[in-house]
Amino acid sequence: MENLTSVGGEFWIYNNGLLTDLTPFENLTSVDSNFFIINNALLSNLFGFENIDPYSINNLAIYGNPFLTDCDVQSICEYLLEPGGTTEIHDNAHGVQ
Repeated sequence: MENLTSVGGEFWIYNNGLLTDLTPFENLTSVDSNFFIINNALLSNLFGFENIDPYSINNLAIYGNPFLTDCDVQSICEYLLEPGGTTEIHDNAHGVQ
């Protein structure tokens, strides 16, 4: 994943029961579509996504991640200031609803 710099379509991290670390995605700079982080049982933060251009995200969904306590990464925060599409954030750890 370290060499991935862009995704030309939807980006899903979905139903990964053992995933705990996203830092291998730190070189990802654009998504160019939907960005979904859904149902990852052990994921506790979104570190690794700091470099994504928030304007490359069309829709954002972050839910069903029961241990996700920290989604404070620059790209996500900037997207939330001016969302380009729909945003769905719920059913994560307390504070990331």
